[in-house]
Amino acid sequence: MKYFNRELSLLEFNRRVLKQSSHPNNPLLEQLKFLAICSGNLDEFFMVRMAGLKQFVRQNISVDDYYDNTSMEVLTHEIREVINEILKEKDESFKRIIKKLDAEGISFVDHDQLNDSQLKYVENYFNNKVFPILTPLSYDASHPFPFFSNLGLYLVMVPEKNQLDFLDNSPKFCCLHVPDNLPRYIYLPIKEGEGVKVLPLDNLVIAHLSKLFFNVKFEYVGPVRVTRNLDYNLLENDITDLLKAMQKEIISREHQEVVRLEVENDFPENILSIFQKELNISAEEIFLTNGIIDHTGLFEVYKTKLPHLKYKPFNPRLPRRFHQSSDIFELISDEDILVHHPFDSFYTFTEFLSAAVNDPNVVAIKQMLYRAGNFSSIVQMLIDAVNNGKHVTVVVELKARFDEKNNIVWARKLEKAGVNVVYGYVDLKTHSKACIVARRENGYIQRYCHMSTGNYNPSTAKQYTDIGLFTKDIEICEDVSRLFNLVTGINFLQTDADFKNIEKYLPRMNSLLVAPVYLRKSLIDLIHKETVRHKKSGDGEIIIKVNSLVDKEIIDSLYAASSKGVRIELIVRGMCSLVPGLKGLSENIIVRSIIGRFLEHSRVFCFGNKKKYKIYVGSADCMQRNFDRRIELLFPIKSQKIKKRIREEILETYLLDNQNVWVLQSSGEYLMTDKVKNLKFCAQSKFIEIARSRGLKSLPYEEAINRGSGKPKSKRPLAVSRRKPKKQPK
Repeated sequence: MKYFNRELSLLEFNRRVLKQSSHPNNPLLEQLKFLAICSGNLDEFFMVRMAGLKQFVRQNISVDDYYDNTSMEVLTHEIREVINEILKEKDESFKRIIKKLDAEGISFVDHDQLNDSQLKYVENYFNNKVFPILTPLSYDASHPFPFFSNLGLYLVMVPEKNQLDFLDNSPKFCCLHVPDNLPRYIYLPIKEGEGVKVLPLDNLVIAHLSKLFFNVKFEYVGPVRVTRNLDYNLLENDITDLLKAMQKEIISREHQEVVRLEVENDFPENILSIFQKELNISAEEIFLTNGIIDHTGLFEVYKTKLPHLKYKPFNPRLPRRFHQSSDIFELISDEDILVHHPFDSFYTFTEFLSAAVNDPNVVAIKQMLYRAGNFSSIVQMLIDAVNNGKHVTVVVELKARFDEKNNIVWARKLEKAGVNVVYGYVDLKTHSKACIVARRENGYIQRYCHMSTGNYNPSTAKQYTDIGLFTKDIEICEDVSRLFNLVTGINFLQTDADFKNIEKYLPRMNSLLVAPVYLRKSLIDLIHKETVRHKKSGDGEIIIKVNSLVDKEIIDSLYAASSKGVRIELIVRGMCSLVPGLKGLSENIIVRSIIGRFLEHSRVFCFGNKKKYKIYVGSADCMQRNFDRRIELLFPIKSQKIKKRIREEILETYLLDNQNVWVLQSSGEYLMTDKVKNLKFCAQSKFIEIARSRGLKSLPYEEAINRGSGKPKSKRPLAVSRRKPKKQPK
């Protein structure tokens, strides 16, 4: 086998996430969080990947980025087998965790276990907050089959036999939608020293069914959950207004075809057959569980304030250079600034933007927004910039999956404020992360630029590892300006173009590598050049860190380099179609996957040995969609000081990890490494240690990142030392 299947590889990534729920290095509530993450990942897999596969099978379409020649029918069968294995492991992991949590004082309880005061509390809770929302439904001759919303948790009830025979149309079953706008788990009142007790919301609803169904008794009550196709259905020729088209798409999603039905093992077969017929699904799309349905609700339990059951808190630092000047433009003018999130605070960017908003010499701001999040101080600052007389342009990517609603809200708000909002292309996602500021200095316009591997989202910047660069390099700023002009202007990058004559209109950038035109070819050229150099010197090296590696042309180039003796270290968090360790082909390639406290998200490409090397950083993974169907950029690191930091402090630190690293075998299995038994080394913990030793201590993160908006003279959020001064000797 020369290539691993990308879907099976993605499921293997999710299995590695699940394994973190039993990793002894992870505190108990962190284990619970990984279980919830695994559940959420599976939901996304069905909504996107399985939904697409279902259409491919039905329409007999081949997938152009599957290189293992597996038929769709065989593949979907293999996928379901793997998913069932993961579901079984997930249920077992949950049972083990709640048993340990109970020993730590966090108990999941049923309604019939409550004492008098707790019963009174939940009775009031149900009557005041739950009951008014609930709508009892039945399926009978007078009532159609109920609608089940995507990922909604429902209770299905089957009345006891002969109980309703007096009715002309007795229901086959009844159902209730468990409110998803209420907490999934209810924290119960407790006495001091009793620990924490949580009651599942659906358990509370079950205890009060008699109030909703007029004392009817049920022989079966159990949960049901439906997953629908959330893949896009945007046709370029039919769209004249991308914003309106996306709004319609979001509304229609809830009624898309079903791709998964989750029920308990003892769900009545006669009722299951009704669901199967009405939802138009096959038996293979029904998944049985022995435990609770939907572990994503466990995120609420994770928030329980028991710090000894979580990772030790870490507050991101500010770069020490920030002590040298209060003017961030002056700091960038002195030399480029690298930030490594979440170890370096995202406040660095909010200060940069805030300074641009409030500086009278700044005349224009341009920014790309992919996932701004639920609440964004950045969006508010861009609005403030317009109010301050700046020319502001924002490229909002509406097609950021699962964040479409948020992006539409921000887009409307920005437009209303007078921001020049551009939605990019219908057929290409604008996935690049860049912000450029034009400032009057000494009679001319100086541009300052920030580029990143991650989104302009303060929340994810505290959870994802990303790399950002501040620079005023003339070539880079010129390239970023041209990239904005490309996205906001004439659509030269239509996916049906062959790009053969594109250089007539779009010459190569000075420094940036941009998709969908030059990025893949540029990376292949860099791999080839390192192979040629290796033939002369014998010390060729390539280190690549990405989220996914499934592009065949890149993989074949790496195979070619490996077969010539180039040493290749790959750090691939998720999907990887490259097979390491194949004789004569990939013997010199090692593939690692790091799953830890923070989500690995940075993309770094390093070509050359320690003496001389090139480094590119950016937003693109090695995937066909990133190279051909997205606007991506990789930016070069020109500063020797920063290049050394990325190579020696970041990449090589990852290569030393022996705690959170999984090594891919030629069989497709991932094994945890244990090369140094007596010395435990965790890369992410090392990065925290580096930040604490070198950085400036900041105020709490949430306070820090919101500081500066609308406040021209706000001070940096530096923490004041609380150490008592030493007594002077008499």
